[in-house]
Amino acid sequence: MNILIEIVSPFFCFILIGYIFGRLFDGTDAGLFWLNKFIIYLAVPALLFSLLIKSPIEEMANFGYIATTTLITFSIFAASMIYLVFGLKKRLGDSSLLAASASYGNVGYMGIPLMVALLGEDAIIPATLILIFDSMLHFILVPLIAGRNDTGSNFERFVHSLMQILKNPFLIASVLGVIIALFNLPLPSLISNLSDQLGASAIPTALFSLGVSLSLSKFTGVSFDKVFLVAMKLFIHPALVAVIVLSLGIFDPIWSATAIIMATLPTALNVFMMAKQYERSAEMVSSVTLFGTIISVGSISLVIYLVDVFLLKMS
Repeated sequence: MNILIEIVSPFFCFILIGYIFGRLFDGTDAGLFWLNKFIIYLAVPALLFSLLIKSPIEEMANFGYIATTTLITFSIFAASMIYLVFGLKKRLGDSSLLAASASYGNVGYMGIPLMVALLGEDAIIPATLILIFDSMLHFILVPLIAGRNDTGSNFERFVHSLMQILKNPFLIASVLGVIIALFNLPLPSLISNLSDQLGASAIPTALFSLGVSLSLSKFTGVSFDKVFLVAMKLFIHPALVAVIVLSLGIFDPIWSATAIIMATLPTALNVFMMAKQYERSAEMVSSVTLFGTIISVGSISLVIYLVDVFLLKMS
């Protein structure tokens, strides 16, 4: 119970403060522009970089972990797509964004800071692997499906998606951190101190920004579609990860805990950005993100409690 009070509660308090600020003070998405740029290009990449340069990088080559977590995420995406297209008769392009909202969690803004706060520096490598490969999966699949009516060919959209991934600041920071740690390269104290201080700002600013963004989101009521997507993301995804990862029994408890908790994170804001870009179900994705984030206050707390009692303490 202490872990929920001391670590998890402040996370949701930061989100709540951001949400209240967004409601109290009249603003628009444009007001978040520079704050989000700071978070995406400086704060969270600096946190990743400063932690990775101190980590045992040889553990990054855990292909079993990468394959397991990524295939589970893809399974949730594929199962949601199949149900949305054949069960609910939704269009393929819209279904890809809605399926992403059921499988792509807030692994960057919320996941990395939460894992470090909960599990310490030992969680940075598994959390980074999930961040990188889940992002790659969705940034390739969604443009290929949702953008199928664009003038470009499938190959051109694939190349464009690949370039967007390679320019991702989270990936760039991770690669730089891995190179420095792998070759034990000397780092000037100015760079080290700067990355540490920028990284320290990642948690409060990212969560505050998330809260403000949610305050600007549109919630159009509860429907079966939304309940299905939220249930897939918050309950089915982590349950499937827990069953498979624990039944395999080949991963370190910290790595298993990271996979389970990362899977229970609510929908990433990136999904809403993609929905707006392709003009497909943006309002519904916004509702699912807001609804899921509210519900996740309880679901994440429950999962963390269960992981702490039945996995970490027992190991």
